[in-house]
Amino acid sequence: MRKVKKCYLKVLKVELEDLEDDIEQLIEETKKEKNAGKLTNYVFFQNIALFKNELLALNVFENIINGVNPEEFETLDEMIEYLKKLFFQKIKILGLAEAIQIYVERKMMKARKYVLERE
Repeated sequence: MRKVKKCYLKVLKVELEDLEDDIEQLIEETKKEKNAGKLTNYVFFQNIALFKNELLALNVFENIINGVNPEEFETLDEMIEYLKKLFFQKIKILGLAEAIQIYVERKMMKARKYVLERE
């Protein structure tokens, strides 16, 4: 089980990098739409602010992951619940966009499914 938990954290980090890339791509697409005159300044800046906020939240979660010792948990699900709970608390405390929770939770479940299928 120890190996599964370590593998999970590695896969989760890759999934989070993918999510980060997606958000960066949304920023670029938003800039293109603004330059093409499809967005007002207000909408453009609101969208960019949200995307940057989500990137900040991902950095917070990556720091949480880096601080976790998988050996402290009996099961993978126990570790996942701990990560989720701590991340969601940080989101509220720091006033970050709560929408990122949905994306991160999906990535967490995807990584869980991946490692359990290969166990």
